[in-house]
Amino acid sequence: MDPLILEPEFVVDFDGLIKTGPIIIKDGLISSIGEAATTPGRHLRLPNHAILPGFVNSHSHAFQRALRGLVEQKIAGVEHFFSWRQHMYQLVASINTEDMGLLARLAYLEMLQAGFTHVGEFHYLHHDAQGLSYKDPLSMSRSVKNAAQDVGINLCLLMCAYNRSDFTKALGPAQKRFGFDLVDDYIGLARSAIIELTDQTTSVGAALHSVRAVPSDWYQAINAFVTANLLPLHIHVSEQEQDVTSCLHHTGESPIGLLNKFHLVGPHTTLIHATHLINDDLTIIKQKKPCICICPSTEKNLGDGMVKLLDLYEHNQNICLGTDQHVRIDPFDEARSLEEQERLRLQRRTILGHNNAFLHQTILPSLTKYGMRSLYPTREISLINQPANLIAVELPPEYNWHGPIRALEAMMLAHSTAQVTHVITNGHLVITEKRALYREKEYLIKQIKRIFKK
Repeated sequence: MDPLILEPEFVVDFDGLIKTGPIIIKDGLISSIGEAATTPGRHLRLPNHAILPGFVNSHSHAFQRALRGLVEQKIAGVEHFFSWRQHMYQLVASINTEDMGLLARLAYLEMLQAGFTHVGEFHYLHHDAQGLSYKDPLSMSRSVKNAAQDVGINLCLLMCAYNRSDFTKALGPAQKRFGFDLVDDYIGLARSAIIELTDQTTSVGAALHSVRAVPSDWYQAINAFVTANLLPLHIHVSEQEQDVTSCLHHTGESPIGLLNKFHLVGPHTTLIHATHLINDDLTIIKQKKPCICICPSTEKNLGDGMVKLLDLYEHNQNICLGTDQHVRIDPFDEARSLEEQERLRLQRRTILGHNNAFLHQTILPSLTKYGMRSLYPTREISLINQPANLIAVELPPEYNWHGPIRALEAMMLAHSTAQVTHVITNGHLVITEKRALYREKEYLIKQIKRIFKK
């Protein structure tokens, strides 16, 4: 196949730095940036556009896309995360493997449209409605993988361990679809996923749902499995104050302190939410350098609380982003929320980042560089000689007024998914014409409607 030659106004790298000149893509890889395109190829001229690394959605529960609009009514009593969770369990009870595939396809299509080229699927819906293994134990996992491949998005399937409802409670009826009786059962399924599902566009990682859902006597075996296979490890931690107080009561440690005690916190680890940090949590984060995945739209929607992001930035720069329950799928909104919620909390401006750093240099890497580190901790994070996962974004008028840097600042403040015009995954143009995308969405919307009629 002839090389694909992209000709934007400029290119932004993983550190938010600006480069100029064409991008040459050969055999799915970026072979050069800025060199004269002397070899013949297919030219894609992109006036008034910038090329950025494809965005990374580090934390997704694809099936929860079906909850949007169904759980916002105010009722008697206090609504909080744990009451929302009951609505989620009702949805879980009705989903089969075909439903899972449809919901994942819709969520991933919307992600791709928004500029996400990679997604980390925190996958814990493993079994049938009775909690029994399917004839093919990987049926649900295959549905997720097939959805990602159909859409054209890169998938890191994070196989999730789940054993109990809380420190002292067995799984409830709605949770049996998630659970494993023995740690060896979980590791066996995760190992099968590595063998059977890994390919050029799909990788497999590991996850612990939370310290409340996975007993500490599983940690050593899971840590050995993760280390031996060089896997990323993702964990919900300290999302709710109740998570922290319960862990303190039963173990004498914070969730992060407990995980660290068993050597589960490191550069390959992603701590999801980390909303309520106490005691030595920040010291552990500084020393062990895990990724921290913030999910602003979900944390605001569920009333989780405000992450003290300034503390995290001062201790650790590995902040990535996820859309979690997909109350909306807009990477620009998630990224600017990092800075904006700190301005509200501290009643100041320009909070995050180093002195003299531009806003886009502070928050854009959370969508690119640190997202890649979260899902692919052993992979080189570079544009050159790596798979071409790129997006073309229409530039705002500030580009003509003030140049590239101020255009990127305006982009992070005001852009939405509407300004993403082209998406390339692994060297293939998967979105060039929004009309084709809309036709696919119309089909999925009609098919998904039957889920709500069961």
